[in-house]
Amino acid sequence: MKVRSLTVGYGHRTVIRDMHVNVPAERITCVLGPNGAGKSTLFKAISGLLPITSGSVVVDGVSIERFSSRELARKLAFLPQYPTAPEGLAVADLVARGRHPRQRWLKQWTSDDEEKVARALNLTGAGAFVGKDLDTLSGNQKRRVWISMVLAQDSGIMVFDEPTTHCDLSHQIEILDLMHRLTREAGKTIVLSIPDINLALRYADHLVIIGNGRLVAEGDPAEVITPEILTDTFHLTASVVADPATGGPMIVTTAPKHIRDRLQARADAAEKARKDSGEEQSERLKRATRAYEEAEAAEEAKLAAKEASRAQDAKQARETELEALGEKVKKASAKARQLHAKAAKFDAELEEIPADAPNRAELAAKADTARNDAADADGHTARLQAELAEAKELRDKADTRARTAREEAIKAQAWVDELTHRTDTGTADDTAGETGTRQTEPENPDSDRTGDGSATDTR
Repeated sequence: MKVRSLTVGYGHRTVIRDMHVNVPAERITCVLGPNGAGKSTLFKAISGLLPITSGSVVVDGVSIERFSSRELARKLAFLPQYPTAPEGLAVADLVARGRHPRQRWLKQWTSDDEEKVARALNLTGAGAFVGKDLDTLSGNQKRRVWISMVLAQDSGIMVFDEPTTHCDLSHQIEILDLMHRLTREAGKTIVLSIPDINLALRYADHLVIIGNGRLVAEGDPAEVITPEILTDTFHLTASVVADPATGGPMIVTTAPKHIRDRLQARADAAEKARKDSGEEQSERLKRATRAYEEAEAAEEAKLAAKEASRAQDAKQARETELEALGEKVKKASAKARQLHAKAAKFDAELEEIPADAPNRAELAAKADTARNDAADADGHTARLQAELAEAKELRDKADTRARTAREEAIKAQAWVDELTHRTDTGTADDTAGETGTRQTEPENPDSDRTGDGSATDTR
């Protein structure tokens, strides 16, 4: 698969710009990038779920725009990060849906379909859940069932958006080991994203790094991953070392700057306090503690304000995506209704003409084509509706994050204000205390002062 000069987005908002990516056959290609870099948008575009503004995605030498939905599904399977299913759907029924692109009106469920479904369930270890409803499973178990559905589709290219989500570490490794075997033993081409950079480096044959909707680098992981890319793209300070298990690259993060500064501030304060003594030592230590608390609170308030701004931007982006998807669902539903009406019209005409009519075969063929088109339209509408439901869920999560971030920013600023007030009040109290001490110093009324200022007792 090749991506050439790809530009896509949602409505008037462009997310991916002029991207070129090569996906080697029968290997694992891992796409890495920070949140909001455009990974999910890229996956939707190469899977035919998002209209291409310009450029192309080529599979087996043919642009995906030339394939029908069913034809593309035979060549490429896609599992989004947050798939949805109807309430009460059985595990076996969900996995069986992976065989839909392989079926026709005159060729429904076969023994081959049964074999593919059984093999998919066995590979993922989800066979134990057959007979249960999807709603009753844990997040990890659901993820294995969804992966089974993609495997049952038996497409040559499989695209997974964070397939290890909701899985503990041992199951993450099981899933990635399975995908490695599929490339080597079954000749599958895997494209995926996972949030753990070190796991990606361990399993990827080909690495693609994107940032702000553009390609940053691609190629062999050992050649692509560098401390400079980690800093510039992921805003991460880290070293690249050899993985002791594989010999490949592995990253080791260093302590963030604010933690290093905090430790240094504590060390400086301790050293200064050690050199001082008595009341002076105590006073300097209190002042240093106040300064440290104020600096730390100010830094946390600044970070909270930035997070609140980022969360608000993410919420707005989700709103825009949701609006665009709503329009697509309306159009797809309307098109499906038109196709069903067309198929019904042909069926009605067939019932009215004699069985030996010369144009009956031609009319019957048109009716079959119309029904197939209507079924494809229904499938496309269902996928869009599922994507709309996913977008609503993501929008709600973004809204929750934005509200939480605003509350945290307000709390952080309130803490800064309180510390500043404490410092101002404490300084005033210290000054007043020193003045009071001078003014209330006791005098001996029975003593006289000599001319040189010394006191003599006259009693």
